Amino acid sequence: MKTTVEWLVAHFKKLQSEGEKMSWNQIIQITELLKEMDKEHIKNAFNEGYTQCSIEDLKPTSRKRYEDAEQYYNETFKSE
Repeated sequence: MKTTVEWLVAHFKKLQSEGEKMSWNQIIQITELLKEMDKEHIKNAFNEGYTQCSIEDLKPTSRKRYEDAEQYYNETFKSE
């Protein structure tokens, strides 16, 4: 799986090799795509860590509990 930065660099290299230029709308679309990719990476990491947690981590007082990765992402990274 590529990081969003790796994906972006590969995309720009492809455009450059094809001699294409990007419009402002294309840049906005790519930005939105990258945000979604980052969100999925964060949620996947949360889920991976959640499934590999220790018995101590399962105690209700050990840390804030989240219902799922979506709630974790929204409360941690989403700005109003």
